[in-house]
Amino acid sequence: MSWTDGIVQLVFGQYGTQIPQTKSDLVYRDNKKSVTIFNPATLKTVMVDRYAAEILKLVDNGSDISAIALKLAVKCDMHPAIATLRTLQYLSSFQKLNFVSIPVTIDVPVPTRTIEKLKFPAPVLVSWEVTKTCNLNCSHCASQIMEGRELDTQEALALIEHMHETGVFMLSFSGGEPLIRPDIFLLLERVRELGMEFGLTTNGTLLDEKIVRKLASLEPFNVHISIDGVGEVHDSFRNMPGVFDKAINSLKLFKKYGIPHGITTSITRRNVGDLDNIKDFVKQNDIRSWEIFFAIPVGNLEKAEALNSEQFIELAGKIESIRRELDRTRVVVGDSLGYFGKKCIRDEEWNGCTAGINHCSIDAYGNVKGCPVQPSELIEGNVRDKSLSEIWSSDLAFQYNRKDVKLEGYCAKCRHKNECRAGCKTSAFHITGTIKENRMCLHFLENSNYCET
Repeated sequence: MSWTDGIVQLVFGQYGTQIPQTKSDLVYRDNKKSVTIFNPATLKTVMVDRYAAEILKLVDNGSDISAIALKLAVKCDMHPAIATLRTLQYLSSFQKLNFVSIPVTIDVPVPTRTIEKLKFPAPVLVSWEVTKTCNLNCSHCASQIMEGRELDTQEALALIEHMHETGVFMLSFSGGEPLIRPDIFLLLERVRELGMEFGLTTNGTLLDEKIVRKLASLEPFNVHISIDGVGEVHDSFRNMPGVFDKAINSLKLFKKYGIPHGITTSITRRNVGDLDNIKDFVKQNDIRSWEIFFAIPVGNLEKAEALNSEQFIELAGKIESIRRELDRTRVVVGDSLGYFGKKCIRDEEWNGCTAGINHCSIDAYGNVKGCPVQPSELIEGNVRDKSLSEIWSSDLAFQYNRKDVKLEGYCAKCRHKNECRAGCKTSAFHITGTIKENRMCLHFLENSNYCET
């Protein structure tokens, strides 16, 4: 054995014979100095250097980690010992991001550049509220109505063309109720013609077999229906009887026509007690994707209806139990629920809000923000005044995530402050009154015995 082989073996230790696998078909986009990697299964993205991207591309040939490192060394003209260390570091990062599965957890120092919050050349995902109009008046709706004229058909089509040119991977359509917009299928068809993916969130009341068949022909990435309770609980949220039955019928049609689908649940004081019933509904109907959100008091939701701190902690415990029980369902929690708590509620570690890092939102009037429910104070510009790429690439945009922001209160002292950066900015703003501290945080609540009613 040469001294180089000895160093390689020493660095590998127990990891060399492990065979990693990617968890889905990853999408790669080459930038000038880096590579953007998009995981369609989780909608997660990461920007890495070319060495890291090369390692990920080598994973799915059935090789063990030692063989991957040697191939990296040859391909990149790299010393085998350096290639070995790089391979372990990057695979450790990808494992934490849930991009790859490995039989053992790789525990090595990870170079920060693999997960650094770099500025992507274009948003990977754009959430688009195509209309504020809705046929329901839900008590917890977060959509914030402002004065203005919604983007018309030509403006919307031009925006789609522009997003394609800048390299956007996916559009997530919502509202209001997106299906109430007369030209919605014209927009969806153009998205697919240009090769972009799209998802849709709907209340499920306007779908019939003809519409679902047409939707299926466009092969959406996913369609989610909001289900916030079973039977009357759901109907009371919508302030209209019979809505739950319509949602059930829509889910059956999705299954009939093979549309990837799931449900989205926003938790408030009114329905937190119905979570077990929703869980049973998910199991009985073989729902494969369930997104659970802590409903932020914005829009129609009053602060008195939002969960208090004790209920917040109880919700996390309930989600941990649900994730164990529903092994056939991908249970996902929203960014407003976390962070670094003792409960296992996520597939991967929380690594900070990514609004303005790899995604953004556009509302019905053309305003660009980090996410749909952010306050108007965080609007970065309007696509009628500047192009999305101009807004996105501005050095002044999204500074709360792209620049170092001095945190306050408990967040300033927290040992997770560099990764977390006060968690969800929208939650922090609407509950704490500042984006610099977030007290609706599992780590804070568990370690301070803080509670309020």
